[in-house]
Amino acid sequence: MKKGKYGFGILLVTRNNPGMVNEWYKHYDYSDCEVLNVDESTQKDSIKSVINNCNKLGISYQKASKSGLFNNLQQAKKFFDKKDIGWVLYMHHDAYPLGENVLQDISNIIEERKATEFGVIGFNILHGDFDLPHWEGLNTSCRTTARAPLERGDGWYRRLPHPSSRMSYNDNDARPFAVESVMWTTALINSKNLIDNIANDPRFVFFHAWDDIAFQFLKRNIYNVVFPKIAFAHDQRLKLKHKLPYSSPQGNEKKVNHLYGRSDHLSMWKDKWGFDWNINKSTVLGIDLNSVWFMRIMRWFLPKYISLLPTISRVDYKKVQYKYKGTLIDDFYNHDPKNGPIKYFDL
Repeated sequence: MKKGKYGFGILLVTRNNPGMVNEWYKHYDYSDCEVLNVDESTQKDSIKSVINNCNKLGISYQKASKSGLFNNLQQAKKFFDKKDIGWVLYMHHDAYPLGENVLQDISNIIEERKATEFGVIGFNILHGDFDLPHWEGLNTSCRTTARAPLERGDGWYRRLPHPSSRMSYNDNDARPFAVESVMWTTALINSKNLIDNIANDPRFVFFHAWDDIAFQFLKRNIYNVVFPKIAFAHDQRLKLKHKLPYSSPQGNEKKVNHLYGRSDHLSMWKDKWGFDWNINKSTVLGIDLNSVWFMRIMRWFLPKYISLLPTISRVDYKKVQYKYKGTLIDDFYNHDPKNGPIKYFDL
């Protein structure tokens, strides 16, 4: 297969973390794929290192024309359009495919026109220490697939050794299913769908940028979906080799801004969408549901009911629910993932 024949191009975005380009390339064979690294680095030595690393690996390099994920995607669209590629697969540098045929499987979805009706497309993500030991090839169960601030549960579709996530997976059903927002360490998007439906919001540079795009699609009644039989790893431990924080938001404000552009994403989300993105449990009848003693009692005596406790996001959403009536945003709020996905797609 010649380079660029997969039907999609891969977008990486660096920002003062040049060593992660080499780290990303170690974990899979990308020789048949067009890869673009858009660089938002602000330090001259970082810029020089990223350019050198990209050149050595055969990765195309471009300095970011404007900062922020939407602008990165738009820049990638222009780059890949010239190569007759209409899809962009965004990947974190600590993410990589699991399985020999992952890239071809994604290309098949595109070639068979199975995904043109959707917004953001996600996959089965084996996220960190909890999920990675559970990789079993084609028999791998669904692990972390979505971010779900409005549905009952803990704000995620995932499997963990505690009952806070409410999502009921059916591992025997390989069909794509709808989600609020995909697990954003790896995400696929049709470039035309992005330009036709999404407005740039410069407040979301990195954190919540994919969530903002996903919710814009939901507001336009366009589903975001997960293809559960395509798996990617997200191994945050890889960052530690390069003296980067294990979790992106860790560190003081100056450090976070240096690596990720902005750190005020939570207040910006509230300002734009009208409700807090906060998956901690809310206070009910004066009881702090997040207190150590209360959660300890729940885990000891009523573990199955933890996922029913309301989150701050759900309580706060009620104040602005009227704005989203008739949209998929409200449909997800009213859906209980204990019953499985809100919708499967026969593709």
